[in-house]
Amino acid sequence: MTRTQLSARVSGPTRSLATVEPGERVRIATILVDSLRKLFNEMGLHEGDTISCRSATPGLLLVEAHGGHTVALTKEHARFVRITDLLARIRSA
Repeated sequence: MTRTQLSARVSGPTRSLATVEPGERVRIATILVDSLRKLFNEMGLHEGDTISCRSATPGLLLVEAHGGHTVALTKEHARFVRITDLLARIRSA
């Protein structure tokens, strides 16, 4: 699936990954910067993936990705990732 096709499938409100709170499950809609997309892909995070926030500090997020592996992300990087709230997706479907 191309980035354009994925973006066309995103429905409902979007926000930055940097805003997630512990316990939230969200879907990665778009990684806005090509170099970060490559970095995220290397960490096993891809556009369209559902992730869960395990912990959040002012500068760091710990998210659980597909398969249960935990990934540490700086909030600076997370700012450039657009997400959708899964509950919002369910309501809009």
